[in-house]
Amino acid sequence: MKRNHYLNAALMVSLSSVTLGLFASDEKWPHDPTTEQPFGSINPALTDPEAQIFRPLIGIHDCTHIRTSAPGAEPQTSQAVWTWYYDMNGYGARDTYRYGKAAPASQRIYNAQTKKWHVWYFLGQGGYYAGEWIGGANGADIVFEQTTKVGERSVLSQLRFFDITETSFEWKSSNTDADSGEVFVDWEISCQRRG
Repeated sequence: MKRNHYLNAALMVSLSSVTLGLFASDEKWPHDPTTEQPFGSINPALTDPEAQIFRPLIGIHDCTHIRTSAPGAEPQTSQAVWTWYYDMNGYGARDTYRYGKAAPASQRIYNAQTKKWHVWYFLGQGGYYAGEWIGGANGADIVFEQTTKVGERSVLSQLRFFDITETSFEWKSSNTDADSGEVFVDWEISCQRRG
């Protein structure tokens, strides 16, 4: 009986600490998403123009995508929802992409020394995958690249955001064989801002 009393008292102290921590976090991390600001805000310390390239993408977008698993394969079309928000107290940008039962996510971090964004893409359904692309603004586009080995071949993976406006954007994933120069587009997405 006495043991249960002590356990209940310890649980109440722990819950109180968590509750106080949640309220304190609003002041410590004012640029994270909140009820009033559901997509967060960029941290004002990020003054580089390169650090602000995701501003037009922040929010919810309804998208149509076309995926092609391999050259010559039948393209698959699907509807998707792509949601973007600032996190890490406004120093990072995260997105979630939902289509069918798939639920990938990406985390983006800005490196002020190199003026480049590092993008990590994560997929955990039906197997684990994580990959890093690096890049940033390229004229009016946003471009990220990663070089990988596919067997003996070196392949340049490029992710490109283009035709970016306040209400829409296009995205394309392409793979270029370093030896042959052959380009294979495996994923294309067209998005319109919701609301």
